[in-house]
Amino acid sequence: MVRYLGSGDPVFYIHDDMERAEALYEGSSKDFTLAVIDDADWNRDLSPWRAEKVFKDGEDFSGGAEAYLNRLINVIIPEAEAGQGLRPLKRGIIGYSLAGLFALYAYINSDFFDFSGSVSGSLWFDGWKEYLKEKIPALKIKGKIYLSVGDNEAHARNRRMKCVEENTRFTEELLRNAGCTTIFELNRGGHFQDTELRVQKCIEWLKGGV
Repeated sequence: MVRYLGSGDPVFYIHDDMERAEALYEGSSKDFTLAVIDDADWNRDLSPWRAEKVFKDGEDFSGGAEAYLNRLINVIIPEAEAGQGLRPLKRGIIGYSLAGLFALYAYINSDFFDFSGSVSGSLWFDGWKEYLKEKIPALKIKGKIYLSVGDNEAHARNRRMKCVEENTRFTEELLRNAGCTTIFELNRGGHFQDTELRVQKCIEWLKGGV
């Protein structure tokens, strides 16, 4: 299900909790539309391939992003926009944590979105750097991409997550060298600090010049 907040252009698609997204939008400039998708199965739909769970009490990642992206851009969004009478000039896809990883995956694997933002994205995901090296040469859209991470995230207790800042910087450099307009921001704090503010900063940067 997609819910639209606001009516301006561009439209930013985000996978998030509706209550959190509403708070994010209320604290923003409101000169854009925030399209919120809150019913995805994150570990299945937003993970690019299979990977073991990160936490003992969590679930494994089942790697359903390819199938979900196909449904998102060919069914979910077209039907939602038609229902709202929307014909946006520009579309972006942004996200936080695993949704930030998916936002980049969606951008790289389609020409549907004009820009993308990964805010404290899960770019520590096993095999991400190797995947990028293969995919970037065939990149279809070379627009604006925002990447950020908290300065304490590299100090995570989980050993798999410690590479998140390194991988985010690597991603930004690779996309910049491929011709995209990119920015990397190092925010203060850990993964769960100032989440709404961080996403607002992403949106404001991506809107510039659109």
